[in-house]
Amino acid sequence: MKKIVKNSDGFGVIEIILVVVVVGLIGFVGYYAYSQRHKATTSTTSTQGTTTPKQTPVADPYAGWKSYCDKSTNGCFRYSSDWDDLIRGTDVTALGGNKGETLTVEYNEPTDANGGLGDFLTKSVDAVTISGSSYKVVGGYYTISNVPGYYLVDPSVAQQLGLKVGATSKITNNDLYFTFASKKATFVVHYNPAASGGASSIATTAANTWFASADGQTALKTVQSFYKQ
Repeated sequence: MKKIVKNSDGFGVIEIILVVVVVGLIGFVGYYAYSQRHKATTSTTSTQGTTTPKQTPVADPYAGWKSYCDKSTNGCFRYSSDWDDLIRGTDVTALGGNKGETLTVEYNEPTDANGGLGDFLTKSVDAVTISGSSYKVVGGYYTISNVPGYYLVDPSVAQQLGLKVGATSKITNNDLYFTFASKKATFVVHYNPAASGGASSIATTAANTWFASADGQTALKTVQSFYKQ
């Protein structure tokens, strides 16, 4: 019987060959796994770097609405397409409302006569829709009549009158105005008292809940649409 030839360290030739093969296999498997992982990472990075994210188009909140622009200052606003056409004037004038006669639109110059002071409760202060405009949309009502509505005002007017949410201010009917093209004007969309059977006012609870109603939200959206042509 032949004896296995061993080297000086005591290992046979076959054992050495087996060790070399095993080490080689381990090295090859490790290199293959690393190369595959590196390839996948590179592919992902490349794809992410070249893919343009899809942009969701912003829907126009006033799509299908009508536009009103006065002839003297070119001040404009939008109103729902299912409303009756507004009564137009030669100057800053537009009067009308919705077909259900639950909302009234008033866009005109303030009267010269000073109205009596009344307690006005501010329910909200919002910005207009047009970016960069400083006008404020004040929601509220005079507590003597409880007719809720939204008014367009200058920010300086809101500050001067102390129009803060939840606060009551003593002001006249002519104090809620905005300035445009060197003119004072009023723009309000409010609840139409005639909708309650001709009563001149409504209950406080009804006035407060009106702002969250469909009519209230439409009124806000209409006043917020004011812009300069």
